[in-house]
Amino acid sequence: MAVVAAAFAVAQRVVRTEDVRYLDMVAPWRWERVRQARASHRFAEARRCWRERKFGEGLMLARTGLNDVPAHREGRLLVAELLTGLGRTGAAQEVLLEGVRHHAADAGYLKPALAFLLRQQEDARVVALAQRLLPAIEPGADAARVLALAAATACYFRGNYDQADDFLRVAPKLPTAREGRLLSAKIEWDRGHRDLALLELRQLAAEQARDAEVHRELVGHLRRHGLMDEARRRSLAFQIAHPGLPGPRIELLFAYAEARDAGRVAREAGALMRDFAADGAALLALAEFAANQGDVSLARRLAQHAVARRLSPEAFALLAVEAMVVARDFREAAAAIREHRKKFPSSEPAVGGLLDSLQAVAQTGLGEAGEAELFLGRFLGTPNLRVENLLAVANRLIALDANGPARRALLRAIEVDPLNQAALTRLVEVEVVLNAGDELAAHVRRLIQMRRPSPDALRIAQHKLGSDLFLFSKECRAAAEAARVALARSDPSRRRP
Repeated sequence: MAVVAAAFAVAQRVVRTEDVRYLDMVAPWRWERVRQARASHRFAEARRCWRERKFGEGLMLARTGLNDVPAHREGRLLVAELLTGLGRTGAAQEVLLEGVRHHAADAGYLKPALAFLLRQQEDARVVALAQRLLPAIEPGADAARVLALAAATACYFRGNYDQADDFLRVAPKLPTAREGRLLSAKIEWDRGHRDLALLELRQLAAEQARDAEVHRELVGHLRRHGLMDEARRRSLAFQIAHPGLPGPRIELLFAYAEARDAGRVAREAGALMRDFAADGAALLALAEFAANQGDVSLARRLAQHAVARRLSPEAFALLAVEAMVVARDFREAAAAIREHRKKFPSSEPAVGGLLDSLQAVAQTGLGEAGEAELFLGRFLGTPNLRVENLLAVANRLIALDANGPARRALLRAIEVDPLNQAALTRLVEVEVVLNAGDELAAHVRRLIQMRRPSPDALRIAQHKLGSDLFLFSKECRAAAEAARVALARSDPSRRRP
């Protein structure tokens, strides 16, 4: 008994908790309680290390705790957080995927795990997980809703709108829930049904008057649809109602920029920097605004502020480069990219790919086609490319009348994901300009097979394929007729007797 008493004393000293009782050490059937208490203590210490940014020390503690209790939900999530803090996102992903064995029907685990996978652009894995797990889960359960929404979101990111719609219908309450309706509106917008998307967003905003994300989506889509007055009114009203939120103020900045009110933009941007001086997320959103507007001065100020405040300087520096590209200050952008590569030589491949894409656009703007081709080729060879990134690069090249290189990016996009409707639609539009002929015909046929393709894209393609330019091409004539039939089927007013 002296041995057991000594062991009990050691256990209490190591675990440092009153949860371990003498009987727990004596009775084998209660040893699980000791393991649980020891693991909980280690996770608590690891969380302290995480707060102090001692990721290595915290990881050792958390891994030991997880070895004792593999099904500990918060412990496993903590291990993934610590690995991410160390830059080991691949290992964090594997830890989370291993946890699915223990938490396959636990919404509290699946939600952060799937969010992590989406952030890492592991869309195919999210879809595969949902397809594997959903059949075994009650459709009305929270886990089913989390899985279906994550899979639908992954499909939306990839432009697979048909499959996204299918996932939204898996969980009975999802199509009428706030998240489902918001995603459905985004899908309709990207399909080209913009009035329908705005109607859904307006209704949702009326029902969710305090929801900043819904407001941001509505105002953003209003701006893109050219409804500037409504966008400005809604932004101002939301800002007055929620003065402590940065999002509405940034939306109002966009409205002022669209109205070409440079004075208000400068004043509000300065006020935002003062009010959210230590808020990295708010300042990063402001830097994204600066990049989108080509406001190089604001982007540089924010990059300098980030260095002073230690707020992820690399992200701000990249956005400053993007602002130069948007402002068409291509020579300065190319120089800034070279400087960035020297300053951050150990950047992740994804960052290197982003720099290559920006440099491809910059060299195109400078008229240096050979250099642009080199960097575009390097970008297109980046592993794990996401279609939305390829689309963004293609659109920048199109704005410079570089339709050939843009087509390369779009072809890569549909190679990455053949079902991406957004990329295929844009490719059709580019090939119309390039008079691509048989390739255009093949891509139009593929687009027609997708659910609710853009009527505008089909009309333009039908006109081009039916022109004298392709008079002797059977493929082009057949594709033009297929486009005509698809348009008639989608719009009763176009049907012929």
